[in-house]
Amino acid sequence: MLIAKYLKNDIDIEKEILNFEKKYDILLPSQYKSFLKKYNGGDTPETNIKIKKFTWDVDGFYGIGNVEFRIDKVVEFDELLEKGWLPIAYSCLGDYFAIGLNGADKGKIYFLDYGSGYRKKFLTDDLKQFIDYCQSGEIDPCVYETVEEREADLLARGKGANITEGLKEAWQEEIDRFKDMVREEVIID
Repeated sequence: MLIAKYLKNDIDIEKEILNFEKKYDILLPSQYKSFLKKYNGGDTPETNIKIKKFTWDVDGFYGIGNVEFRIDKVVEFDELLEKGWLPIAYSCLGDYFAIGLNGADKGKIYFLDYGSGYRKKFLTDDLKQFIDYCQSGEIDPCVYETVEEREADLLARGKGANITEGLKEAWQEEIDRFKDMVREEVIID
């Protein structure tokens, strides 16, 4: 699996992990701590997990500290934490991939289905297995096209009526998201 990590040199990730565990009175599984220390979450575009008949997208992993997609900013964070689940990744549809924090579930990865009130589905025994089942594909080259190139393409195809200021803003957000993205292979010790 490829990830564009959130970890930056100006973050003391060891301190962030300790503060997070203390604040929420939890002990993170060791594999997950290692993942945070190396990547602190990140974007995983064009990534899917495939386990037997289960296939779903994995849009990104949450980080901690001063990052855009923080675990503790998940709307249902307190509710999930109370149930012993820590959301660690998400799909484009609002589903979560969570790691169990207590008892027999500790360290195991589950899919929490948004459409069913976050009913859980067991996926893997640990984070490494989860990562091993995730596969990343190539990013579509069109995400690097400028707003002007995209507009010209729609006009050439007779779809100029679809062009709105909102669409142009969405295109620019996508361009900004991908322009400096560097993905690397996730390796869990």
